[in-house]
Amino acid sequence: MKILTIPDTHPDLSILCAKTGTLADDMRGACGRETEYNYLKVYGKRDWTEQEINALKGAIERANLETKEYRFELAGTSDFEVEFDNDRTWPASFSFKSYKK
Repeated sequence: MKILTIPDTHPDLSILCAKTGTLADDMRGACGRETEYNYLKVYGKRDWTEQEINALKGAIERANLETKEYRFELAGTSDFEVEFDNDRTWPASFSFKSYKK
């Protein structure tokens, strides 16, 4: 199965965002060694707990029940980060893979 990034205007992304409480405007694409994926920023979160990650997985699965063209899979989470000199910050986020159904 080929892993694809999803366009930020795709209706299935709106479903994912609604289920996870995120905004499509905060999506970015990235490439790893063997895969393409997207990630969504989650403002106001510091650190992901195991319970929150499990809830996120459930939200993604609920989105998959409603999507028409793509199926999503959680790839990972990232906590809020501050550069050592406090000059720059990165919001918490989660990355996901998008597969054509």
